[in-house]
Amino acid sequence: MGVRFTDVERGEIESAASALSVAPSALIRAGALCAARRGPALLPQEAVAVHRAAGALGAVGRNLNQIARALNQDETAVAADVRESLEDVAALVLDLLDAHRALLAAHVRRGRAARRAARAEGA
Repeated sequence: MGVRFTDVERGEIESAASALSVAPSALIRAGALCAARRGPALLPQEAVAVHRAAGALGAVGRNLNQIARALNQDETAVAADVRESLEDVAALVLDLLDAHRALLAAHVRRGRAARRAARAEGA
């Protein structure tokens, strides 16, 4: 698909993309998909954050299952092994939190840019 923009429109798109730290093509794609789907489309960095969060959440679940299995098999499980496993889970939870914060930050930046653009149009 080819899309043509005036020089002014191109400048607006490039400015908005720069403010969001994304490529102009990613911004155009997200906007077009948003209109086509009648709902928000994820920008690339948002999709990465969601993917990281899902991966971290899966790893947390696997580690908790391993801890539960070890405790159920051997009631005298070595405390150091359990502590190490729980530390691994805690690190994964922090990774998940970082991914979640990245996603929220991207949404906040996009929302601010959209509000600024709406105010500029109304002025």
